[in-house]
Amino acid sequence: MCALRVNNYLLFSSYESEINVFYINDLITKSKDHDVNKIKINPKKVNTLKGHIGPIPKIIQYESKKIISCGWDETIKIWNLDKFSCEDTINNVGDKLINITLLKDKITLGVVLNYGNIKLLNLKTKETLLILNGNYFIYELNDHRIVTIFHETYLKIININTKRPELLYKTSHDSKISGFVQLDDGRLITCSYDQSIKVHGFVSKRDKSKDAEDYIYKYGNDCFYITYKYNNNDIQEKDYEF
Repeated sequence: MCALRVNNYLLFSSYESEINVFYINDLITKSKDHDVNKIKINPKKVNTLKGHIGPIPKIIQYESKKIISCGWDETIKIWNLDKFSCEDTINNVGDKLINITLLKDKITLGVVLNYGNIKLLNLKTKETLLILNGNYFIYELNDHRIVTIFHETYLKIININTKRPELLYKTSHDSKISGFVQLDDGRLITCSYDQSIKVHGFVSKRDKSKDAEDYIYKYGNDCFYITYKYNNNDIQEKDYEF
C-alpha cells in the first residue's frame, strides 16, 4: 500500500498487516556499457515488522532510524529499524486510519481518519491537540499553519495556535482535489481528478494574485473567504465551521 526508503532500507506496507524491510545498499549493479536502462536493483529482504491487525495504508520516517505507521486497526506505531521492533503504540485513535503527516516540530502528528476528520496528536504525551473537519489530506505550510481539503474543491487553512480556520478558498477545479504541495515562494499547487494542475497565490488574506477579478472575497468570524466566481455550488458560511 505504501513504499518508503530510509537510509539503506526500502520498506513496503501491505494489506496483510505487515511491513516488509529490504536492504538495498551496494546491491545496485550497472551493465558494462553503463546504460542506465539496464541498471538492476536486487534488494534483499531482511525483516518483517509485525504488530498491526489489518492493512497499513501509510508509513513515514520519524527519526534517522525510526518510522511511524498507521493502520486500519485504529493504532499508530513507532518502529526502531536498528532493532526491527515496535517502540511505542498509540491505541484507539478512532476509526480506520488513512494517512499520517509529521509536522515540522517533529512532535505533532496529523492523522486522517476514514470518515474524513483529522486529528493532531502529540507523539510524546499521546494527547489529542485538535480535531479538524478535513478530507483525507493534511499539509503544513511554510508559516506552520496547516491546510486540508474541504468539500472536495475547497482548501481550508487553519492556524494551529488559535485552533481556528483563517482562510477558506474555493478553487476552480471541477472535481475533487487529489493532492497539493507548496512552492518556496508561498504559492500552492493542487492536482485534481479533473485531470488539471493549478497554481494558487491565495495562501493568506494579505496575498492576492493577478487573477483576483475571478474571485469573490469576504471576511467574517475571524476567517477570510475566497470563492471562485464561476462556480454555482457555493456552500454557506455555516458549513465552514468545525
